[in-house]
Parts: sequence; C-alpha cells; structure tokens
Amino acid sequence: MVLNQTQKYALKIVYHLSLSPNTIFSALKLHTDLKIPYKYLTHILTKLSKSDILSVQRGRDGGFQFIRDPKRVFLYDIVQSVSELDEHRCILNASQCDCKNPCFLHHKWSKIRNEIIALLSETSLSNLESLKILD
Repeated sequence: MVLNQTQKYALKIVYHLSLSPNTIFSALKLHTDLKIPYKYLTHILTKLSKSDILSVQRGRDGGFQFIRDPKRVFLYDIVQSVSELDEHRCILNASQCDCKNPCFLHHKWSKIRNEIIALLSETSLSNLESLKILD
C-alpha cells in the first residue's frame, strides 16, 4: 500500500496549515507555498474542509485554516478524508487475490499492510511537527 498523490498532498497541506493554526491561508498562497497545482489543491482543500479538519472562510479575506488539535488529528484521518486507502489491494495487483484465493505474498503483505494502517492511525500531526518531516 502506497499513498497516492492526492493523499500525499493532503498530508502536506494539513501539516503546513497546522504549523500556523491561527492563520487563514488563501488557496493561492497555499499553491505558491506548496507548489501544488492550483485546481488539484482546491479539490483537496474542499475535501479536507468537508471532513472538519480545516475550516473555510469565504469572502475577500477568506481562506482555509487548521481548526483541530494536532494531537487529535491522525495521518489516517487525513488520508481517508481525501480518498479511501485501498486496504485490500494485492501488492502484486493480482485480480484474483483475496483471503480465499491468496497469492503467494498475500499473508505476508496483509501483516505489513495492517502495520502501516496502525502506524497511520497512531501518528498524529503533533508527532510530525517535532520531526519537521513534511517541509
């Protein structure tokens, strides 16, 4: 399981906003700061705001603001808010692979996949802030 581009961008956006929680960022400012294509960025921002991770303020001085406690926002929440993790996808992309008809890597990959999901579920934004991992 690898994060797709939308999920990676979502993590980058939320992390960036969480570093300045009292600041309202316009989409244009985020586009400039993060180098994410503008239309793609606005699509992701809409999804994040619908999931209550960001707030939206409309109008001339409007924009997006991080509104939650970084200790209570987990990477899994961010990733899932923009697109579902494909938790059951075969690592070899075998179309017939499932629990009843596993490929030769199925059981090993299932264990690793569950560990990745646990890692994303247990890692909060506040953990990342101390590492400056997404800058």
